Amino acid sequence: MAEEFRLLENVHACANDPDSWHQTLVQIEKSCRWRIHLLELTSDGRHTGRYCDHADAADLIDYLSSISAHAGQNSFQFLLHEARAFFPYNRESLDRGKFKSYYGTGTKIHEFGIYPGYITLLNRNNGRIILLCCLFVSEKDDEATCRQMLQTFVRLSKAISLTLDLTYRFEYENRRQLALHALVQNRSQSSFLIGTDFSIKISTPACEKLLSDGDVFATEEDRLVPLRKDVESALQIVCSDIDGRMNADRPADVGLSATPPAEQSLLLSRADDRLARVLVRSILPESMPLQDRSDAFILVEVRNQLELPEDVSGLLKSCFDLSEKEAHLAYILTTSGSLTATLELLGITRNTAKTHLRRIYEKTATQSQLELFKLLHGLSGLL
Repeated sequence: MAEEFRLLENVHACANDPDSWHQTLVQIEKSCRWRIHLLELTSDGRHTGRYCDHADAADLIDYLSSISAHAGQNSFQFLLHEARAFFPYNRESLDRGKFKSYYGTGTKIHEFGIYPGYITLLNRNNGRIILLCCLFVSEKDDEATCRQMLQTFVRLSKAISLTLDLTYRFEYENRRQLALHALVQNRSQSSFLIGTDFSIKISTPACEKLLSDGDVFATEEDRLVPLRKDVESALQIVCSDIDGRMNADRPADVGLSATPPAEQSLLLSRADDRLARVLVRSILPESMPLQDRSDAFILVEVRNQLELPEDVSGLLKSCFDLSEKEAHLAYILTTSGSLTATLELLGITRNTAKTHLRRIYEKTATQSQLELFKLLHGLSGLL
């Protein structure tokens, strides 16, 4: 019993050290003389390879998939979708004594078809399905062996389930902290933190004004709805990148791909003719595997053209020796973004404006409206 307590203690320690799962499972195998398969699967039954070798898992899955259960399901499908959590299924309870009819002479038989043991469902939440299979490979195939090992198996199952639940909670909080940090860095802008289903997790105060404008995003049942095709396309590209990472096969000890997460950047004109930049990027942890869409967050930022303080005209006069009219024209042109609008606001002709602009470009060492725009916004930081 003391040895069992030590093993259970090692299992609980994996909550803070997920990398130690492999070593802990090996210790249990050696101490109990069992063969253990701990399978983490996605909701559609894809093995992630996080706790069990892909080849070993594939053999067990193939075996279970070959055994008919009921209602047209095989045993693997039954375990995924209908099995009761923590119920210890043995071979007979899955194949109902029909094992030999499914495996003829010369067919490779999985260990589960040879040795006594149990398989149970530990978890079917948050897009993950956890199966634990323990085979008593050192014992004879008899009912007495299974009954003797059953209580140990049950205690081990509950310990592993509890520890994995804590592990996933820690990982979720780490992802959430990473995402919130990214949001806080852009708190002055209109920023949304959303899930891959576009559900809004949290948003900055500036988003209220953005949504009321109704030209870039709207909301529907707490979901962010893009109102422009290019913005919708950017969101779909980032979601596709997340799906690609989730479905990629990789060894259990490898985290996310070295490829940086997808990021989309769009420059668009708002309803008030002001420019805005829309940034869409996924928030993915570097050290944690991505197993399900719900593991990822998406950060959506709308950066509006900054308001330019009128006092910047004074800096143009003092730093570049512009006249009052030249400084005012440079300011109006930069804030309006349109020469036509500037002419209307100032009540001057196009030729007069061009003459002033030529002098402005010469004095400020700029060559275009864009360079002048950058200069004025740079000067505004000095105010």
